[in-house]
Amino acid sequence: MRLKRLIWRLSKLFRCRIVSESIVRCFLVSVEMSLRYIKDKFLRKACDQPQGFISVLLDRNVDWAERDDAATYLIPYDEQEVEEVLFSVASNLTVDDDIAESCGECVAEIWCRKNMLSIDKLRKLKPAALKEAVGIIGVRRPEWMPTLQKEKLVSFK
Repeated sequence: MRLKRLIWRLSKLFRCRIVSESIVRCFLVSVEMSLRYIKDKFLRKACDQPQGFISVLLDRNVDWAERDDAATYLIPYDEQEVEEVLFSVASNLTVDDDIAESCGECVAEIWCRKNMLSIDKLRKLKPAALKEAVGIIGVRRPEWMPTLQKEKLVSFK
């Protein structure tokens, strides 16, 4: 129903007859991709250094989705400060699960790239963050999984 209403409104707006829903769907996908590109470009330009992303991630007044995006933008940075901030958020029990999951995923990505694994830090992660971290480790470094199983951080079924 919403799609038909949108087709009607677009027809009125552009003073033409849109003949198929597939054209509208393509248009919507194009608009969505453009908006994501603009958002990514703007956020990256505003935060060229990891400190900008860190400040967004730590600011509890910022919308959770922006905080979640900021966490994922920190993946390429190998600075110790980035890893510590991501770990502190992923291990904080008061942080939203979605943000903790993203931070756990990012920490695991950094560890896999650096070829280092910290069992002590994994034990301290919030359960949601631990699940994501183990998932990334399982994909990127499957050779580490027996160690995680031995440490009872994961069980194979």
